[in-house]
Amino acid sequence: MEKSGEKEKIMVHTINVEERRFVYGEFLTINLSNGEIEELPYVLIGGDHGLNAMVSIGSIVYVVGGLELEDGKKASIKPSNSRVNNKKEFLYHHGMSFIDLNSSNSGWKSAPCYRDTPDYYSTSVSLGGKIYSFGGSDYAGIFDPVVQNWETLLPPPEAGLFDIDTLTEVIADPDNNRLLVFFPDPICGYFAYYPDENRWERDVNSLPWSPKHILVADGGLFFIYVPKFPNVFKVYDSVAHQWLNVEFTVPFSMWRYKFEAMVYLGNHLICLLADFPTHGGDKNITNVFLCKFRFVRSPTHLIFTVFPIETYPLKSRCTSIASYLPI
Repeated sequence: MEKSGEKEKIMVHTINVEERRFVYGEFLTINLSNGEIEELPYVLIGGDHGLNAMVSIGSIVYVVGGLELEDGKKASIKPSNSRVNNKKEFLYHHGMSFIDLNSSNSGWKSAPCYRDTPDYYSTSVSLGGKIYSFGGSDYAGIFDPVVQNWETLLPPPEAGLFDIDTLTEVIADPDNNRLLVFFPDPICGYFAYYPDENRWERDVNSLPWSPKHILVADGGLFFIYVPKFPNVFKVYDSVAHQWLNVEFTVPFSMWRYKFEAMVYLGNHLICLLADFPTHGGDKNITNVFLCKFRFVRSPTHLIFTVFPIETYPLKSRCTSIASYLPI
């Protein structure tokens, strides 16, 4: 359960590769309050690169994208028996799957694909109870889970098309009820989409773009994680259109760590995450490293308090972690 609007769990999507040909995923949750790690029911995520996104609406988590077929044809080989032994009946992911965390024992279920065709939509976000999925094409899909139906979102006329690659993040800004989408050359800037008005508007143009290392929180603040930057974060107020000075309550350095993901846990709490496999002896596991930062706002400053780095050993080793989702 959440307290004071703060997320207490992080859902993790692991990626594993067998014989360099088969990509599949497992899902688990990390409880940040007591350290417990819970494995979720198995779902087989296929495709050549495991390109899919994980988003949540309430207690329901959706996995969007990927080209797995029910008969596994897109996978070059079947998973080994060691991966499926002791697993209950599981689902072959087919473009879009979901699980209700309030009744996770019931397992994963299928949802309709955009245009009824599984595709790579690795950039997806939720906003206002709907899912917005972007691929490399000139249009994007909007999924309404209430009616189980997709609609098409057209790009702003100035941009011409969505040129979204697998490293690009489309950012949800729920405090201002908008999406922020970065368009490369020749636009080279952000457009904001306001779903209530079905309207695009040119927004911030000068922010540095760092795939998967940027988020928007707390009323429209851009948090940009810059590993080599002395103060770790750059912060931009997109409402007041000004950069904020970053300070720490005590001297702090992150030079020994390079984190791979950043999430907002709510209640002014930013979280950086990374994963590292451990080999040798009886150890064949993956550790998730997590560092929290609590911030306080003044008119021109953002003051951070950093918490000690936490380590969560997963029960098995994975090739990599595809995504983290605060829940």
